Amino acid sequence: DVINVSGHRLGTEEIEGAILRDKQVNPDSPVANAIVVGAPHREKGLTPIAFVKPVPGRKLGADDRRRLTDLVRSEKGATAVPSDFIEVSQFPETRSGKYMRRMVRALVEEQPVGDTSTLRNPEAIAEIAAAINAWRQRQRASDEQRLFETWRYLRLQYH
Repeated sequence: DVINVSGHRLGTEEIEGAILRDKQVNPDSPVANAIVVGAPHREKGLTPIAFVKPVPGRKLGADDRRRLTDLVRSEKGATAVPSDFIEVSQFPETRSGKYMRRMVRALVEEQPVGDTSTLRNPEAIAEIAAAINAWRQRQRASDEQRLFETWRYLRLQYH
């Protein structure tokens, strides 16, 4: 997939490769696999979001997220840095083991997922949908906080 972020065309596989390079750089990396899709953004058009499947028994911490952000920034540039790293335990897979990126992208874009009969693990769709809804709620809260901080000292006076 190619996404357009602020006028820059970025390949999602390149961003995924930069995230997965953390396993080579850091032997204690919690990243097992990653999928990057573009999410709608009010100012950028699309913004990359990384769905990360951690190594069993591990979770992504703040230091891990910061390290992944720095790694993507150094390899692909600031526009390629994912706006968030969403942790999930599994990705939707076909019976042959290929990840269904189009289904993840459809969930992010709030589109119909389509036929799930070919999936090995259809329960992954519900997990990813719940993770996306939680991400959206955090985004709304962040936007409201930013709006409050921007306009909190505005005073209107009528004469």
